[in-house]
Amino acid sequence: QTSDAGFHPSGAPTTAASPANALLSRFLDRAGGGPSRALLTIGVLNYFALTQSTGAAATIVAAPLRATPASFLTTFFTTLARDPLVHATTVSAAVRTNTTGTLATESLLQTPASSWSSHDVATYATLIDQTRSFTSAITSSSIAESLRVNALGAAIIGRPDARQAAIARAQAALNTQAGQIRVDTSPITLTGSGTALPITLYSRAPYSITVMVHVLTDRLSFPHGAAIPVTLDAPTTSLRVPTGAHRGSSATVRVEVTTPDGPVLLARAALLVNVAGTSAVGWLLTAGSLLVVAAWWWRTARRRAAARRS
Repeated sequence: QTSDAGFHPSGAPTTAASPANALLSRFLDRAGGGPSRALLTIGVLNYFALTQSTGAAATIVAAPLRATPASFLTTFFTTLARDPLVHATTVSAAVRTNTTGTLATESLLQTPASSWSSHDVATYATLIDQTRSFTSAITSSSIAESLRVNALGAAIIGRPDARQAAIARAQAALNTQAGQIRVDTSPITLTGSGTALPITLYSRAPYSITVMVHVLTDRLSFPHGAAIPVTLDAPTTSLRVPTGAHRGSSATVRVEVTTPDGPVLLARAALLVNVAGTSAVGWLLTAGSLLVVAAWWWRTARRRAAARRS
């Protein structure tokens, strides 16, 4: 368009629209201020809404989304969702300005809806659920914001193939962050019934993350529960899980580390656990020790009795 002359959208004669509002477009084009500039943009939109002479008005804003900081977009759309005066919609505009400068009547062309396959819906729903769960468990606001923008941005891609590729990229970025946790798989020996099970977790993440450690086995019982919340705020975190009744002298214990509400599996491992106090060798050694002590006492008693008789 060559000027800021407005137009009436077809089918809405009482609504005045202005093409590509220059002031707001500059705000979004230079959104380096992040959240503060986003709030300023919302304020200008509210001013326009309050000063319109008609009952309803539309303003088209050209936003370079790929160059706009994630902090701006998050604050902008979160605040706009609660704004009582303004709401957002995505359209493409066919605008013609009369040479005389008078108001032209044109139509807003809605972007054709792109169909979503069941696979698209399933993968995107998984991405959104896992992104929400993971970002709520970490302390890095910048990483969380980047992951949320990646996930939300995948939904606005038009073509199905491009959309699925965007979903895959967002999922890969999430998996990279979630894959920084590992469980130590060294064999474990418990000295007996009731001994705490030691578990060591390693984290390469440059931020703290709250996780849930699930201990799964049918050979050991855990009187205080088999799901333990832990905050990983160091490269190495050790925890001890109290055990109760047991079956057999060995067990394979599965350890799964998830986000607190469960959707994201961060790490898993199988641990070999031996219970030394209940092994067959242990019982034999104990019985042998008792026999040796009994024989010693018996021989000592006989010597004393013989000494007294003599």
